[in-house]
Parts: sequence; C-alpha cells; structure tokens
Amino acid sequence: MTRCRASSPALAAASPEGSCENRPLGASPWTRSSPSTRSRPTPVSYPPFPLNLISGSQTITKTEAEMLDELGLLGQKDFYDLRGSAYDTADERFPDQGTEDGHNDAFRHAYWNARMVQEYGADWAARFGTAHQSLPGNSADREAMDLYNNEVGRQVAIANPDASPEELADLVEQAVPGGDTVVIDQGGELAYSNDVPPGGTGEADDPPTENPGAAPGSQPSGGSDTSGTGSSGYESGGS
Repeated sequence: MTRCRASSPALAAASPEGSCENRPLGASPWTRSSPSTRSRPTPVSYPPFPLNLISGSQTITKTEAEMLDELGLLGQKDFYDLRGSAYDTADERFPDQGTEDGHNDAFRHAYWNARMVQEYGADWAARFGTAHQSLPGNSADREAMDLYNNEVGRQVAIANPDASPEELADLVEQAVPGGDTVVIDQGGELAYSNDVPPGGTGEADDPPTENPGAAPGSQPSGGSDTSGTGSSGYESGGS
C-alpha cells in the first residue's frame, strides 16, 4: 500500500523523486522508533535573573536556553519577534480555529520553522525545533504532529531559498489544505490535514510520550492510500 505526496509546488520541488513517492504510509516520520537511550531533558527557567525581572520567565529545555544565549540580547529579541509573527500570520490565514491541534497549529509550526531556516539555517532550525518539542508532559500525538509539521516547514524553506517571508507563508498555506501537514482528528488521532475539514479537528487525548522529541509510533487516521494526497515523504529527525 502506498500513498502519494500532495502536489503543492513547494514540496514537489523538495522531493528528488518529484511529486509522488512509492513509500509505505507506515514509513511516515511519526512511526519511527524512539531511541531507547533517549533521556528526558531537564527543564530550565529562562531567562535567568535579573533579566527575568524585565521580560518574565518561561520553562524551556537546556538546549533551547544555550542556543538563545548564543544569539545575544538583540538576537533574542529578533528571535521572539519572528516567533510572534508566526502566531500572527497563522491567525490571519487560519482564523477562528484555536491554536492547538488544528490547521492553525499546523501552519504555525511549519511557518515558524521555515522562517527559522531563512534566518538561522536548516541545521539550527532543526536543532531548536526538536529541542522545543522535548519538554516532558506533551501528548505523544501532539508532539508527533508538531515534529512532523516542523519538518514540513523546513523542507519548504530549503526548497525555496529565495522566497520572501510572505512567499514562504503562501507556500506553507498551500501545504495545509494540500495534505502535506498533519492535525488531530475528532477521534484524537493524527490525520493528514486535507482529511479533516478546517474547524473540524479534535484534541490529542493520549498520554505524554516517554521519549520527548522523538515521534511516537502512531499513524494518521482517515484518507485513502491511493488518493494522491497527504505527505509521507519526509525523513524523521525534524522538530
């Protein structure tokens, strides 16, 4: 049984095989085995005193904190402005859908990672995006969704290195109804984003993953294996 990648221009360009790959649906990133040796990261409060008196603090991973430290204060401001723009752009393009588990969420993660590739490079974006999903307590399916959509966004940016932020947003927006991203369906399971209508998504209800940052062994529900939509052409290792 095979499933073809969606035909959105951004992602067809990213695939060396063109717009369709003969690969089993089960080979999609969220079915990869989590390394048994992977340990939970230790959360840290960031930024440290006394900067937290000015900006407040948040709980992030040690890896994220180290990478933000490398950016310096001005670089951190630019980083948070970029992240904030991903939220704003998601709300503009997928309004009134909530910010978790649905099409707005899928777009936001993909676009944020695409913009990080533009500003910091693909390796940096992958490291930060993966670390960002590694905090304990996240639902396994929600974590898998975010990791997958992060990688979709990075692939869009890699395939379109000369795109402006607005053009990247257009390309990522095409990927969502095109089925290249994933969401949570009404049954609380992963599904391709074109198999669930906007506003018709559910909420992840599975327990937290034991190996944060590594996509757990669950598959998307719904969709026909021969429909020509949905993306299973991404290698694991994204955020």
